[in-house]
Amino acid sequence: MATVDRQHDALQTIFSFFLGLMVVAFIGIGLITFYPAPNGFANWTPEIEAAQQAWRMNTSIILVVLATVVMGVSLFSGDQLKVVSNGLLLGGAFTMLYGMGWTITSDSSYVRFFVVLFSLAVTVGLGYAKFVWLRKGEAPAAVAAIAGSGVVPADISGIAARVAALEARTNAAAAALGKREGY
Repeated sequence: MATVDRQHDALQTIFSFFLGLMVVAFIGIGLITFYPAPNGFANWTPEIEAAQQAWRMNTSIILVVLATVVMGVSLFSGDQLKVVSNGLLLGGAFTMLYGMGWTITSDSSYVRFFVVLFSLAVTVGLGYAKFVWLRKGEAPAAVAAIAGSGVVPADISGIAARVAALEARTNAAAAALGKREGY
């Protein structure tokens, strides 16, 4: 049964990663389809170079904004569809990296700095929202429900014995490796 669970978890991870790649491909291809790069490689002029620079900067900003939207959507679909939420989060992260890549190729250092700053702020903010802020109320409610019911779950009732057995095994393994007990 544990092998089946591991296989299921591995397939979920693979699907999430593949979904992330599909999201970045969809956004990248969609952007280039509806906002194509300026042409003019045959007759390279300063005007064409300026148009290319503007396109690169606009493209990076659009990609970072779309990545932010996708990552935001992943936050609110997390509890219902964990695998899809993880895939969207990966897709948003990959898209943000793709957008920052276009930022790096531009000549404007101030805009480049602010796009990267915005990306960092979004990443930290969404990470905080997903892993701290949205989780604050869950654990205390579960603990209160268990404590209020007067019932100790079967998994928790034997935890002291399981921890003691684990410590004994760890100390035995350490002794076999020539380490002192307690390390």
